[in-house]
Amino acid sequence: MSVEFLSVFFNGQKEPLSERISLQDFLRGKACNNPFYAVAINCEFIPRSEYSAKWIEDGDEIEVVAPMQGG
Repeated sequence: MSVEFLSVFFNGQKEPLSERISLQDFLRGKACNNPFYAVAINCEFIPRSEYSAKWIEDGDEIEVVAPMQGG
């Protein structure tokens, strides 16, 4: 019996997932604890209030960005 994995792109790097999870759980697993980051899935901004209800799908492109000083 083979196990099918999902794959997503996280900040440009392909990563396997063994199961479908919420964005909140995915970010928790990535130790994204900075309260000042923004998240987009497939170029669409996801409000923090929707992280627990947003499910990661096969092939999603997830981008996490944090503000930087400078200019």
